This record gives sequence, C-alpha cells and structure tokens, in this order.
Amino acid sequence: MAIKHGPFPAWNEDLYLQSSDIIQVFVRFNRVGLFSGMYRNFGSGIHSDNTAMIMRLNTWVANLAALGLIFVSTFSHAGVKVEIEGLSEALEDNAIAYLSLSTRAKRASEDDVRLSADSVRRLYGRATDEIRQALQPYGYYNPVISSELEELEQSEPTAETEFVARFNVDTGPRVLIRELTVEVEGAARDLLQIQTLLKASPLAPGQALNHQQYDDFKTSLQGAAYRAGFLDARFSAAEMKVYPDQAAADIKLLLKGGQRYYFGPVQIEQDILDAAFVQRFVKIEPGDPFDTEKLVSLQLALADSAYFASVDIEIRRKDAVEFHIPVTLRADPMKPQKYTTTLGYGTDTGPRAGLGVEFRRINRLGHRFSAEVEGSARNAALGSEYRIPVANVDQDHLAFFFKTEQLEIADAQTNEYSVGVRLQDNWWLFRRQLYLRYSSENFRFGDEPSNRAILLTPGISLNYQTADDLTYTRRGFSATLDVHGGVEGPLTDTTFLQASLYAHAVLPLASRARLLMRGGFGATSTKHFDELPPSERFYAGGDRSVRGYAFEALSPINENGNEVGGRYLTTGSIEVDYLVRGNLGVAAFYDVGNATSDFEFDLKSSVGIGLRYLTAVGMIRVDIAHPLDDPDTSFRIHLTVGPDL
Repeated sequence: MAIKHGPFPAWNEDLYLQSSDIIQVFVRFNRVGLFSGMYRNFGSGIHSDNTAMIMRLNTWVANLAALGLIFVSTFSHAGVKVEIEGLSEALEDNAIAYLSLSTRAKRASEDDVRLSADSVRRLYGRATDEIRQALQPYGYYNPVISSELEELEQSEPTAETEFVARFNVDTGPRVLIRELTVEVEGAARDLLQIQTLLKASPLAPGQALNHQQYDDFKTSLQGAAYRAGFLDARFSAAEMKVYPDQAAADIKLLLKGGQRYYFGPVQIEQDILDAAFVQRFVKIEPGDPFDTEKLVSLQLALADSAYFASVDIEIRRKDAVEFHIPVTLRADPMKPQKYTTTLGYGTDTGPRAGLGVEFRRINRLGHRFSAEVEGSARNAALGSEYRIPVANVDQDHLAFFFKTEQLEIADAQTNEYSVGVRLQDNWWLFRRQLYLRYSSENFRFGDEPSNRAILLTPGISLNYQTADDLTYTRRGFSATLDVHGGVEGPLTDTTFLQASLYAHAVLPLASRARLLMRGGFGATSTKHFDELPPSERFYAGGDRSVRGYAFEALSPINENGNEVGGRYLTTGSIEVDYLVRGNLGVAAFYDVGNATSDFEFDLKSSVGIGLRYLTAVGMIRVDIAHPLDDPDTSFRIHLTVGPDL
C-alpha cells in the first residue's frame, strides 16, 4: 500500500511535539539570519558542499504542551538571570531545557555555588544555537534571535558578579509537510490495524511539521505489524527532509513486513500448583498471531497472582515449526505465608494499628486464607476470608468471609457480627461484586436503650474506573454503584432497599493544575427506618465527605439530641490543585452535603485550602477547612493519603 500526496494546501496552526530518529536539513549557507554559529554534532555527522549541508540527528526528547500566548519568561539561578521573549509556553520550556546556561546555573544553585564570569560568558556564547535547536522539533527552522548579556554593577567591590542574559526570538514561518509517502510492503499491509493507522495518520500535506508526531506514527506503524506477528518488520526507509528556506519538509516511510509468525504451545513450568489450574492463566491459543504484549500480560498476571515471586519468559524462536514459535514461562514460587503490620493516623479515625496474615496457597488449586485484626480510637475489628479462584482465575474469585466489629458511628455504638459470600468478576465495563451477607448488630444511640437488628442482605456492587495514571491522575473518572436490601422474615427484621452512588472525576486545567470533582448520593426505602442499624444509615462529614465538619457529624438529630443517621445522602466537592514546585502543591476547595430524613436537603458547606505532596502511593493532603454553617467551629484540619480516584 502506498499513500502519496502532492503540494500542500493552506497553513495549519495546530501545535504538535517534537522527536525524530533521522532528520535531513537542507540549509543554504547564504541564508541571512538563519544560523549565527556552528551546530552541535549529535552523532551522525554534518556533511556540506557549496550549496547545502545535511544534518542527521538522533531522537529528540521534548516537553508536551499546547501553543499558548506569547509572553516574557524569566529564569534565575546562581547569579544568572535568563529572560526569553517572544515564545509560547511550550517553546519557552523547551528552550530553557536546551540552554546550557540555564541548566548549569540551576545545577550550581542546587550545589550552593556560583558560576564564574568566564563560564557564564562561554555558555552564553552557545545559547543562540541551542535556542534554534530547541525550536526545530516544533517545526520552526528559521528563527531570528537577538541577544545580549548584561553584567550588573555591584555596590560592593567584593560582591559576586550578577548577569542577565536576554533573548528576543521571532520564530519565523513554520515548516509544513510538502510531500508524504507511506508504504507498507507484504502481507502486513492488509492488517486492519495498519489500515486504521494509515487512515488516522496525523501526518498530511499542509500540516505543521512536528517531530514527535512523525516519530509516534512511525513507532505505531511498526508496533502494529510487530504485535500482529510480523516480528521482522523493519523500515527500509525512514526519512524526513527539511528545507528551511522553503518552509517545507518531505517525509518518506517504507515498512517491510516480512514473514508472519504465530504462537506454538505456551507452557508454564512450576511445581507448587496443579498444572491444569495454572494453565488457566494462559489466554493464548496455538495459531494466534505472535504478540509479545500478550506474553507480557501473561507474565504480569502470574506475578500479580501472589503465587509466584518471579516469572521468566523463553521465546524459543529457533524451535519454530512452520513459523509457529513455542514459548516457555518459568515461575519461581513466592513464600507461602505473608505477615503484615500496619500503623497509621487519620483525622477521621485517629491513630490506628493492625496485624494480618495471609496463607497464599492452601492447596494446589490456589485457594487462600487471610485474617486481620485492627483497631483505632473509633473501632476494633477481627475478620477473615477464604478465597477460591474461579472462571478467569487471574481476576475472578469466590470468597467466604466473617467479621466481628465494635464501631462508633456518630452518637451510636455498635457491635456487629457478619458472615457472607461474595463473587467478584468482570462484567461488561465494570468490576462486579455479587454478595449475600448475614449480620447481627447490637446498637444504641447515646444513653438510649439498646436495640438489635438481624439482616440477610443480598446485593450487587458495580465499579468503573479509567485513568491516565492511578498515582497522579490528570484525566480520569471512577464510579461505584451499590444496591442491596432485605425482605422481612425469619432471618431479616425489616424490609428495606438501599442504593448509593459515588463518583470522582479529574480533569487537567494546565500543565501543573487539575480540577477534581466528586459526588455522593444515597437513598433508603423502608417503612420502618428506626429498625435499621447505624451501619445501614447515611452520615456526612469528614475527610472524604464534607471537610470542615467532624467525621459523620452531619445527620438528622432525634428528640434526645443524638445523631441517628439519615435515609438520604447528598455530597459534592470541587477542588483545584496546583503543583508549585516539584511534587509540592497547593489546593483550594468547596464542599457541600448532608444526610437527611427527607428530600428537603439542608445542605451544609465549607471552603478551605490545603497543601499537597505527591508520593509513590498517591497524594498526601493536609487541608484546613472552614465550615460555613457551624458557628461553633472556625476551622478543622484534615489529613489524608492516597490516590485521587
């Protein structure tokens, strides 16, 4: 297949990224204002004759950003101040990253030293060419740059010299793609994946030249062929020829697919579990097109199962029969027991601690058992679970559980015993739980008489989550819906039906800023609400509800002044956070919500600010919240740790 385009149409203002493996730049030596100094050699050499020279550059790596407004940027470190005028934020960021003057000054500042005057002058001498190099990945090959280095006078004779380096940049016209040729040879050209990529290619005549888009498309094209079993797919030609004086670029990509390969037998070598059980992890059939990503997914599934400490893959290509490649995975066992100790603190729970044990394989069918005891200022619990892998054994399981818990919920004290069974699997786009739970709960509100509730509750829970990064999400969404209830009878004291929905969303506002939103809704239908235990009632307030109010403090109050929980729940929050420097950030938020006994919601609200610090386990959040509807409390501090979704 071949795609050939002729001369390009009108200018396209879209901004892309930068990065390419091979670039040929044809530059006329007499081009006024194009180059004022020598180019740095990036490894392929510079060749010239009387009319042109060809530069071959290795892959460029640059910052992802969208074209913004033109502004003046200032960078100051170690006695050196750098000012760049005339560039968008994306171009300016890349220029700063390329400038040896700025990077060396920053490093010196971090080491608490200063650059010498000679070093500053020497690095300044490179700056103009470095800025030109920084602009090229965005398609700007004809910039006009004026610069000056000012040495500031010092009031004290012994004071260190201060410098200001100023650069004014006119990017000039942007290079456009003029001619584009993309060819895929052999059987690979008929692949649906290849056809889809060709139709959706971001490269087209008239588009602004962008190195990253070229490189990404090239990588995607070869990757699609490779994942479809064309293991020898290679580019016989991958060229980007740039003509700066014509503001034009010609691109040629020729991909040779070669022979297609297929999976042969896939075997797992291990000796701790039943072979037939372990083989259920394999979702690859002999005769499937050979795809290394499927092997990596299998390797990760085995490693994440907690049965194996390490998994090695041997692709036996030399043993291929009629292009069918056998694969062997060798899995080393993980320790059969795992013991855990947890210590923590939360403003909702106070200090807490726990001990746990897990027996990772009770038998050769992969059954496992776990038990945990935990306690805090508000609750104490002991629980256990027996888990059996089912169906899709790397994700699905059937679990039998038991738990006894003493818990303080607002003004209620409860003692609960529960047993049940739960099936967890994937269903459509959701992670699903089907469960049946039997509980006996003794409870009382304040000094009121004790009550007892016995409930047999079947239920279903659906969870959906998508995110670009679970640790620091910039674009993502999650939602959890739970519906459960009971019917009055020998094992259930009262008939009720309860549903709840909780959702979180994260959207990017800028390169280091995000918008975070969450909402919660719940409703209970029953004729005998007073017979429901506190665990089946709604409360609001606390770290992950309405900040500024105590944990579960927003609730209907009975005639004795006790917070007794509500039939209905509504909560919402909107927050903006911004990483100021490195992983350190700030936030501002507005929360609203309440738990009520009817649909006439008397919503309580709060505002606040917070500090943020990004870690490998998620964001550490320290918030100061002011309740707008509680005259007795000026502010409340909240501490939470974990992912945003």
